[in-house]
Amino acid sequence: MVTTKKTKSGTASKVDVKSPCELGSIDCKVLQIGETEYRTTLTKKFENRKFYKPADPKMILSYIPGTILKIFVKEGKKMEEGEAILILEAMKMRNIVTIPVAGKLKKIYVKEGETIPKNFLIAEVE
Repeated sequence: MVTTKKTKSGTASKVDVKSPCELGSIDCKVLQIGETEYRTTLTKKFENRKFYKPADPKMILSYIPGTILKIFVKEGKKMEEGEAILILEAMKMRNIVTIPVAGKLKKIYVKEGETIPKNFLIAEVE
């Protein structure tokens, strides 16, 4: 990297400045954000982070912890997008869980009366 430095006499001169990454004095990695690449050091926390994985619409997860009050469908039933699967009660509210995509209900992983945590796999669509 080239930068401009003023001397005591007030004149400007160009100085070649190298980062520790360019000098090789520290171990640097390449971090790409969009089209831009940055040479930097990465913390252990950053290196061991959980990578983003897009949600699979065929896996129906609970979005809030709660209790399964009523299941409206059986495994193997063909369903259209938006049809109700079950009622999940959370914080005294009854939430109707619907199917996000059209398809056949492959497996239901919960039973009526069961208490489930957040992000629990409720059902799977084929």
